Amino acid sequence: MPGAPPPGVPNPNPPIRTKGWWIFKKKFCTQCEQQLDKTWDACPYCAQIAQQVIAAPAKHQALKTQAFVLDSQGGPGSMQLLGWLVPLQGPQKGELFTLSPVTTIGTDPKCTVILQDKFMSSNHAEIKAENGMWVLRDAGSTNGTYVNNKRVDRHELVDNDFVKFGSAMLKFKAL
Repeated sequence: MPGAPPPGVPNPNPPIRTKGWWIFKKKFCTQCEQQLDKTWDACPYCAQIAQQVIAAPAKHQALKTQAFVLDSQGGPGSMQLLGWLVPLQGPQKGELFTLSPVTTIGTDPKCTVILQDKFMSSNHAEIKAENGMWVLRDAGSTNGTYVNNKRVDRHELVDNDFVKFGSAMLKFKAL
């Protein structure tokens, strides 16, 4: 079929389904079932995943975000990673959470990143800087932690990964 993605590649522009009526109307992707913002006409999650699948190397090499740090004289400096989480939906949509060397995510006020989500555990996950990479670990949460729609216990994050804690979808950004 012309314009269809190659076999094994998710559709980058799946149909959008609308549920509800009038002011209760919500948009959902028919492929990944994610709730979409009311202003979106396409699913950014499926478009991102399809683009990554198409651009993936033939031998399926793991992508990694690494930090190269130089001091003021151009020599090796102390390593400092920069990373952020950005909620893509919900009451905290668009906020910027800067990651610290060890960041805890959950609903507990003691967590570094506190997300307002009824499906999130009080201590849901942890993101830690290890050997020049950001490593995400699920902290035994009830509803799990997902990276690019795959459930993970441990995952080395790459810039532009989609991370889901409970029902909260966030985008990981790193320099």
